[in-house]
Amino acid sequence: VIIRAGGRGRRNGRRADGLIEMLREALHKVTSAESGDALLSDALSNSPDVIFVTLNLSGLDTREAVAALRADPLGENIPIILLSSADLPDVTSMGFSGKLKLPVQQQALDRILREIAGRTTVENSDLDEKPAWTSNQF
Repeated sequence: VIIRAGGRGRRNGRRADGLIEMLREALHKVTSAESGDALLSDALSNSPDVIFVTLNLSGLDTREAVAALRADPLGENIPIILLSSADLPDVTSMGFSGKLKLPVQQQALDRILREIAGRTTVENSDLDEKPAWTSNQF
């Protein structure tokens, strides 16, 4: 189960929609939550394998939803990947497991899913470019 959440940010929301299509084409189950409250509720009731989320959720702020997930035993270990076109230096300090740059590239998505599935770090030599996401939890 993979949950994607997006909200008020139109450009990032459209770009995140491309991620949904990529995941569904790869036969992943995708649930979309348009608010922080829905994200929190869905994540705690469905125990997804990973959450891809933008910063612009309506209702409960994304950071508040992430903090609430991290404080709950059911959500504390769910990988949460921030989707953003902005360069944010340290997303792990905000409770995210890592960051995926929008628009999403298939190679970067595949790498993240491999890392999450194996909970191992893929060697940098797998890609010619620097990693598409960062994490200190994997």
